[in-house]
Amino acid sequence: MYFVDTQMKRTLLFAAALLACAMGARADDIADCTQTKLADLKISGCSKLISSKKLNKQSTAMAYNNRGIGYKNKGNYERALTDYNMAIKLAPKFAKAYVNRGNVYIKLGDVERAISDDTMAIKLDPNNAAFYNNRAVAYYKKGDKEKAIADFRKALKINPALQSTRNNLKKLGATP
Repeated sequence: MYFVDTQMKRTLLFAAALLACAMGARADDIADCTQTKLADLKISGCSKLISSKKLNKQSTAMAYNNRGIGYKNKGNYERALTDYNMAIKLAPKFAKAYVNRGNVYIKLGDVERAISDDTMAIKLDPNNAAFYNNRAVAYYKKGDKEKAIADFRKALKINPALQSTRNNLKKLGATP
């Protein structure tokens, strides 16, 4: 339920990898932290990068965020929250860390916190359709159908190719 601009993702990964390599981080750890979908490898690679203390603040925040994704994927929501909190502490304008933390709050049933985090992500990056989509899901889970529909529509206005968002609107009896 999270859309990422593929070109932006590649650019960020490449920049992070170059920076980490320049600072002495191992390429395998960078790949594990940034590219693998295997939770254990992601956690291990990111942990090694974090503990190396060779990354700048922004890259360290990205490593914490990515490790949080690994923990979330394993169902270890408390550890994921700890990592997302650290990512946000290191980089308060890191919108994706807010959305990722919001996704964990949804899993934990804390819809209000999810909405708050998604709203902050939208404030930081108002042109990201995925952020509106995530907040729409939170509003729906809260029982606020009107706000959910408005956010789903805003997501489609930004990115009309989001078929899952279109399907969600139809499930709510709304037109895109």
